[in-house]
Amino acid sequence: MKNNPKATFKLNKYCVSKLHLKSCYNQKKKGALYDEKEKQCQSCGIPLDKNTPQGTEEDGSLSLKYCIHCYQNGQWTLDLSFDEMYDYNLKRFQESDMNKFQKMILSKMYTKKFMRKLDRWK
Repeated sequence: MKNNPKATFKLNKYCVSKLHLKSCYNQKKKGALYDEKEKQCQSCGIPLDKNTPQGTEEDGSLSLKYCIHCYQNGQWTLDLSFDEMYDYNLKRFQESDMNKFQKMILSKMYTKKFMRKLDRWK
């Protein structure tokens, strides 16, 4: 990505919340090389930000790819198949404290096609 101050910003599949969207916009505005894919859990797709801590590797270091809900101490927290994990996450999102509009948007974005692009499921 070139450092172009006039670059337009578009919502993409990796910017899934207002907070995350603002972060994506600010990074792009600064001209930083920003890989949105690395800013979300590569198992469930949740944004990795101050509200969702990163998982941990076996040596105790933070995981660069996975959230604490999916990955701790170098192991998966839930040993689920792709379909089971998709259903589990969808149910968790629907039971969250998001408003109806946010849930509707998320249900349109959080598809099996989206999840298959995450590193764990390739």
